[in-house]
Amino acid sequence: MDVWGPYRVANVTGARLFLTIVDDFTRSTWTQLLHNKTQVAPAVEHFFAMIETQFQAKITLVRSDNGTEFLNSICHDFFLTKGIVHQTSIVKTPQ
Repeated sequence: MDVWGPYRVANVTGARLFLTIVDDFTRSTWTQLLHNKTQVAPAVEHFFAMIETQFQAKITLVRSDNGTEFLNSICHDFFLTKGIVHQTSIVKTPQ
C-alpha cells in the first residue's frame, strides 16, 4: 500500500491523492482517489471488507511505507482487531 500526491491537478471531484493497493501474489492493483490523508483509514477498511465479501479471502499481511497515514492509532487498531500483520518498508529502499 502507498499513498501518493497531492497531484498538481485535481480530478472532477477534487481528489488529489491516490491510495494504491497491490496484491503481491496476483499483481492485481486497486486505486482509490482521496481528497486528504484522513480518508486513508476508512478507504483501507472498506477495501478489506470488499475483498472479504467479493473474493471470500482474508488479508493477513499488509506492507506499506512509513507514512503517518498508515502508522496511526486508527490503522493500528484496525489491523490488530483483524489479526493482520503490518510490515513497513525500510526507509530509502524503493525496491
